[in-house]
Amino acid sequence: MGVKSIREAYDIGHIVTKDGDRICIGSAMVHNLIEINSSGEITKRYTWGTNDDLARYQKQIEEDPQRFKKLFDQQDDFGPLLPVFTYSNGRVVKKFCEEYGWPRTTTEGAEMYVNSYFKTYQEAYQCLLRNTVFKYELRILKDNAIEHLSSIKKQFGFLFRYVRNYLYARSIQRIITILKYHER
Repeated sequence: MGVKSIREAYDIGHIVTKDGDRICIGSAMVHNLIEINSSGEITKRYTWGTNDDLARYQKQIEEDPQRFKKLFDQQDDFGPLLPVFTYSNGRVVKKFCEEYGWPRTTTEGAEMYVNSYFKTYQEAYQCLLRNTVFKYELRILKDNAIEHLSSIKKQFGFLFRYVRNYLYARSIQRIITILKYHER
């Protein structure tokens, strides 16, 4: 996976994360100021600012893409690992990190945001429940709104037919009245 190896080899002071088959170097505001694929090719360059460190990272990676590929493919050597918990697809997932907190990453290279990575299983589980309940309540609200709107539509259909039939009946009565008046 090599996230730690890449960060140390290039002396990167920014946040380094793994996103699929690419490495992202970023900041607190933008997680992917630079993107590099697994073969060492820079797929997104940092061009809109004057950050000397980001320019240095790009230059070093471009000079020797094979070194980057080797670092990307190698297994990271971690010190003592701490458990960290998050949730995904309705389940609490246990991962590991070297240090808690943001802007750190897990051993898999995922950025540990304050509101999605927790020190205990219980904290992650409570957050999962809150988010699941919120999503469930939104779905119920949407379903109820659709049901009530279809009921309102049906009621308007009844009202429209009633008014239409009433107007037809009144028109026929007037026509009959006019015909009777002209017959005399």
